Amino acid sequence: SSTLGTNRFGGFIRYFSYDVSTNNPAGLAFDLFPLTGDVDLVARLGRLPLPQFDYGSFNFGTNDENITLLPDTVPVPLTPGRWYLGVILADVLPVDYTIQATEYTNSLPFPIRTATWGWRRSRITIASSSPTRWPGCSSRSWEPRRT
Repeated sequence: SSTLGTNRFGGFIRYFSYDVSTNNPAGLAFDLFPLTGDVDLVARLGRLPLPQFDYGSFNFGTNDENITLLPDTVPVPLTPGRWYLGVILADVLPVDYTIQATEYTNSLPFPIRTATWGWRRSRITIASSSPTRWPGCSSRSWEPRRT
């Protein structure tokens, strides 16, 4: 797995991207955990997720954030392509977190579909000392290892 997370930032939003594979995934989950403060998670297909986003998770306090997509999800179904994620600081102090993407390649491990399942997982950890922006980039992205 790649790791993207333990981020300590004091800015308003930090961007990430994830490329959904072309092998017709059964589902995709974006997760933020464990949180040391209040952040929100937004996602959008093909564009940065602010000021508009396709999906959002806005749990209170240190509760984990999750966005789960399926091929028939409305308003935007899960399709191959680049999904952009935004982690929005909703606290007055910097927050540490891990952001993870899990692509389910066979079927889902929860009751929507039953059967055996497989997944491709990516996790990125960002050290507290990492710069807010990489040179020449306004967002961060990660390329998961194929499993």
